[in-house]
Amino acid sequence: MGEQSKRMTMAQVLIAFLKQQHVECDGVEQPFFAGCFGTRYAYPQNGFLPGDDAAEVAPLPVDLAANAANLGAHLIRCATYDDFVAHLKAAQDTDRTTVIYIQNDRLHDVPGYESWWDVPVAEVNEMPSVREARREWEEMRTSERYFL
Repeated sequence: MGEQSKRMTMAQVLIAFLKQQHVECDGVEQPFFAGCFGTRYAYPQNGFLPGDDAAEVAPLPVDLAANAANLGAHLIRCATYDDFVAHLKAAQDTDRTTVIYIQNDRLHDVPGYESWWDVPVAEVNEMPSVREARREWEEMRTSERYFL
């Protein structure tokens, strides 16, 4: 008999595949899981994705809200915080997957509130920058408050 095969879920297969992939982030090729989150959808310039310092950027025509709706999600579009608050209850009362879509500027900070977006950072990683980000995330979690 030959080597025994290892049984894997589809999620495990996908993760194993992605670990072998590389992506270009701000003109630099790096491992897929290296910390580039792909929050900017832009056409390449001279074979590279434009950095944040690029004078002009041609955005890709990606409609994430339409994609969610096409996958069967109930879609709620919001333009303001008040819209969000008004629609949050309706979203909680639905009996299916619901996406609340709010378009924003990824580089626009909230002035003067010292706020942050609680997005967990990988707990186990060999990259010093990821370890430092995790340490900062854990520290910030201790002062997290809930407003809704």
